[in-house]
Amino acid sequence: MRPALTLVFLAAAAGAAAQDQPVPGERFMVMWDADSDGVVSAEEARARRAMIFDMFDYEGDGVLSPEDYADIDAHIAEDSQKGAAMGAGHGQMAGRMQAGISVAANDADGDGLVSLAEFLDASDAWLAGMDVNGDGRLTAADFGPAGAAAGGRRAGQSVAPN
Repeated sequence: MRPALTLVFLAAAAGAAAQDQPVPGERFMVMWDADSDGVVSAEEARARRAMIFDMFDYEGDGVLSPEDYADIDAHIAEDSQKGAAMGAGHGQMAGRMQAGISVAANDADGDGLVSLAEFLDASDAWLAGMDVNGDGRLTAADFGPAGAAAGGRRAGQSVAPN
């Protein structure tokens, strides 16, 4: 009877430990998957990116300036450090996110400033770059070591939606 009781205890302890571990992509999906269907759609990505743009457009002039981008970079670096502390896969996804939000990825006219229209027009390429496993959908499967192993794709690489 004792071995069976020990197994029950170990299983319960393992379950509790697993609950304490962060789930790769969970925080991102809660924030970006507005309808909670497990998929971040193009519409959800554009809406969230519009919110991010507004959050960092301190002057309210409809343009992200080099100063605004310095704040974005600092914010993303802080999140990246937090993610790296959570384990494999978190820091990698933060890097993909940063690349897709960068001036280089969004400044279509090359003037060093990013307008809201430019930022939103780059949403599809950003979403494709975040789709690590290349299935044309952004889901929790794109996060963590499993997502990285599945595709190893880079930010900005396009995928035709299914």
